[in-house]
This record gives sequence, C-alpha cells and structure tokens, in this order.
Amino acid sequence: MLAGRISDIYQPKPVFIAGFFLIGVLGIGAGFVHNIIGLIVLRAFQGIGAAMTIPSATAMLTGAFTTPLARGIALTFFASVGTLGLCLGFVLGGIIVQFATWRWVFWVVPIITVPLSVASMFIIPSGKHAAEIKTNKKLDVPGVVAFTGSIILLIFALSQAPIVGWGTARVLAPLVVAVTMMVGFFLWQTRLHDEHALIPPKTWFIPNFFVLTLVSFCTQIYLTGPILVLSEYWPAAYNWGALTIGLHVDRYWSYTFPSFILITMGSSAAYMISNVGIVTSVPPDAVGVAAAIFNASQQVGGAINVAIISTVLVQVQNRHPYPSYKGPSSAMWFIVALGLLQVVVVALFFKPQKKAAVPPADDAVERK
Repeated sequence: MLAGRISDIYQPKPVFIAGFFLIGVLGIGAGFVHNIIGLIVLRAFQGIGAAMTIPSATAMLTGAFTTPLARGIALTFFASVGTLGLCLGFVLGGIIVQFATWRWVFWVVPIITVPLSVASMFIIPSGKHAAEIKTNKKLDVPGVVAFTGSIILLIFALSQAPIVGWGTARVLAPLVVAVTMMVGFFLWQTRLHDEHALIPPKTWFIPNFFVLTLVSFCTQIYLTGPILVLSEYWPAAYNWGALTIGLHVDRYWSYTFPSFILITMGSSAAYMISNVGIVTSVPPDAVGVAAAIFNASQQVGGAINVAIISTVLVQVQNRHPYPSYKGPSSAMWFIVALGLLQVVVVALFFKPQKKAAVPPADDAVERK
C-alpha cells in the first residue's frame, strides 16, 4: 500500500526497480540459507519487494497508455501475464525440484530479475516531472503502519490456524490485534482529507469498486486451492513424484486435466476483469493505491481461503485417512460453494456502466 501511494504522489519507476531488484538479491540469499527461520524472513522481505512492483507497474502502464482502449489492452495483457506466470511457476518449480534441488527455485529468480532491474533503469522512460508531482498530497504514515501491521498479523494468524488450531493463543492473539488495527485504520481514514488519506472512504462508493474487490478476494483460491489439495494428496496417498502424477492418476486426462483447464480459464478471466475494472474505475492519481488494494485483497483472500481449506482437509482427513479422497473432496466442495456465492454476489450487485454515446460522424461535421 505504501508503494502504491508513493507511486501516485512521486515516481513509480524507482519503486518498481527497487522492488524488482530486492526480489532478486534476496532470492540469492534464500537459496543459501540453512534454517527455516532465515528462509521465512528472506521470503517475507521478498514479498515486500513483490508488493512494490505491482502497484508501481500498474501506475506506469496507466501513465504510458492514455486512451481508454489502449489502457484497457495494456492492463489486460499485464494481468494475463501474471496469471500465466502463476501457472507456469508450479510446472517449472516441479521440474526444478525433480531434477535439481529446491535451492535452484530461488536462484533462478535473481538470474532473471537482477539483470532486468538494471536494464529497467535505462529502458523504462521517466514518468512525472518535478512540476507534476503532487506536493499537496502527503503520505499517511499512521495509516500505512496500521494497515500493513494488521495484514501481516492476519496472514500470520490464518497460516498458523490449520497447524496449531483456531482456539489457541498463537492464533487468537494476533487475530484480535489484526482486527482491532484494521478497524482503527478505517476509522482513522474517515478523519483525514481525501488528499491525505491512504484509502479515502469515498473510494468504496465508486461504482463496482467494492464488488470487484470481493471478486479479487477469491480469484487466487480457484487455481491454487485444487493445486494445494492435490499436490499433497497424490504424493501422500500414492507416493508419486511431481512428473509422474499425470501418467498414473486414474482418469486424470478425462476428468482432472479438463477441470484444470476450465479452472485456469475461469480464474484468469476473473483476475483480469477485476484487476482492470478496479484500476480503471479510479482517477489517474489514485491508480497506485487501487492496484495495491487489488493486490492486498488477493493476498488476504488467498490466506483466508487457504486456511479454511487446510482446516477442512485436516479435520476430514483425521476421520478418513489417506488414501481416502473424502478430505480433498470436502475441500473442493468448499471452493465450489465459494464460487457459487461469488456468482450470486456479482449478479445482484454488479452494475454495468454505460459508455458515453459517441455522435455520428455526419452530425459532428454539421456542428462544425
């Protein structure tokens, strides 16, 4: 969120390059680390770098493509590449782990990102000039601290819930603090002027903004949920490796493979539509924050849904151990129910916006 605000007020290019470079440098360290705590810390800072790139890249694209048609095409392509990268990441990660070592999963990243981040200093054109920088806007430091802190604590609590249980202090304490900080953040935003607020309250009343945010809240789980469930089930139940699953699973090509094609198509469409819809619904000087809201809703939604799926999987699996499929089946039915609920919400609350009528060419000539 801070990166999005800086991109809106100042220059998005340095934010993007810094985040891109940070991902690569920390990837080198993650490949050499020998303890889980160090790996988690480095991955957390890599996440910060990744969070810096998305809103800044979106801000640069909307600044480079000024017409609605060109901007829509650019943002759609940007969103589709992100979805493609998510899909290919699972495949390439499996190949690397199968034939090399898990450390190369981290080392491959800096081989790509470090040279590109250096090249971006010369390839990407400069954005705003000094005269265009919004000097009347300020960074909402308390808001950034409250919002970021609440997100970190919330994701931590949800990630620990399937492991230690929902009723433990390790989950309840950070969860209560996270909710309290989030409520305090939104109350704080109501006291600030729109020029200074991190997320002005009126943002949520922009047509379809809230609905599209809810859509982005669920887009990741449709793709990552089945992969998470089945990637655990197949090796645990049948002791199969990453590259042998497709050759041994009963009726894989007739059921599982077509299902993943449809899942990829549906989740990609939801991702692109919600991404482009959110970014294009706000003024140009709020694109960075809008992209950051989209990214944050995806991450928080992914954490919440993964926590729920993992809890369902573990609880059912305790009563029906592998190779029983009842645990994965229950998790899959939750994803189906979530998708149906989202369809109902969109059908009821999404309001298509009418485009302004363009006068015929001959009428325009007559007026001239």
